[in-house]
Amino acid sequence: MNPVTALIADDEEAPRAQLAAALQTAWPGLQLVAQCVNGVDAWDAWLEHEPQVCFLDIRMPGMTGIEVARRIAGRTPVVFVTAFGDHALAAFDAGAVDYVMKPVDPERLAQAVERVRSRLERPALDPAGLQALLERLAGGARRPPMDVIQAGVGKEVRLIRVADVIFFEADARYTRVVYRQDGADGEALIRTPLKELLA
Repeated sequence: MNPVTALIADDEEAPRAQLAAALQTAWPGLQLVAQCVNGVDAWDAWLEHEPQVCFLDIRMPGMTGIEVARRIAGRTPVVFVTAFGDHALAAFDAGAVDYVMKPVDPERLAQAVERVRSRLERPALDPAGLQALLERLAGGARRPPMDVIQAGVGKEVRLIRVADVIFFEADARYTRVVYRQDGADGEALIRTPLKELLA
């Protein structure tokens, strides 16, 4: 079996080296095909190597990691590794699989790696099946489906992928969201009525 290939992009040398070392521990079979110092180089390297996964910083010269992810457009899973927590929504809108904060915690990186690996192991839809799915979705969808739900958990805001939701339940003025992330069940409240979620 061929090793999974990866690209790293970070404009700072020390965090880039730390991430490369942490990835060798978290994913021993991973093959780094490119380590880039800015977004333009990351895009060029992606075009040249077509890696199976990308680990991108957000704030980089030339082109941001989010701009690179938008150009990749879901063809490769992207994990953002950044010191800035205020770009999470934009990152998930750009198709991120995960969002890891610096300095990189080995356990948190291992969770991100597990998400990427499970994404890579999913069988691809055949073109006919994909076309049928798109037609079914287009028939009933009035607006684009949500990928991520922003929910309150205690005093913090948590981003919950719709794919991780087990069920929704109407609860007075809120909607209760029960989900499973990283092998553990959780629940949160959102202000979006259940009727709107169904639409």
